[in-house]
Amino acid sequence: MPVQTVISSKLAEFDNLPDGPPYYELIHNQIIEMPPPTTLHQEISINISSFIFTWVKARQLGKVFCAPTEVCLPPATVVLPDLLFISNERLSIITEKRIEGAPDWVCEILSPSTRKNDLTIKKELYQNHGVKEYWIVDPSNRSVEVLVNQGQIFVSHCQANGLMPIRSTIFTELELSPQQLFI
Repeated sequence: MPVQTVISSKLAEFDNLPDGPPYYELIHNQIIEMPPPTTLHQEISINISSFIFTWVKARQLGKVFCAPTEVCLPPATVVLPDLLFISNERLSIITEKRIEGAPDWVCEILSPSTRKNDLTIKKELYQNHGVKEYWIVDPSNRSVEVLVNQGQIFVSHCQANGLMPIRSTIFTELELSPQQLFI
């Protein structure tokens, strides 16, 4: 069977899964069931999304989405970032079902069950598909690392903990520290 046919059939199989929970991702032609997030994960997610959503909305910069929003990265990868942002210039990638293409900004909150994938497979997918900025939030050491895409390679732009400011190239005037996220 040609590779494209296998990819198309796996995406069709993915699209025919029942609406969650449970939720799934399609990575490297494998359907992966996602574990439910912990309460700590959800608390951090709400804190980050509140800050980012309020900041983006006040400046009318685009749209912010939370998990489980599907992001389809061509040809047939579907991931569920914890948080994502699409700038006004790229709103056309938003469809009723999912985001069709790389968001401008993605944030993943590490947890024991997703840590390895977030730091390897998903990081590589985001980098190769053109996500401009990737925040890795690590509850275990209460830190945020900001990676910036430079020619499909993520480069560390900022590592913050405590009261250190989180420096972003997407949200340039945002004043936020890890301490505000882990309360």
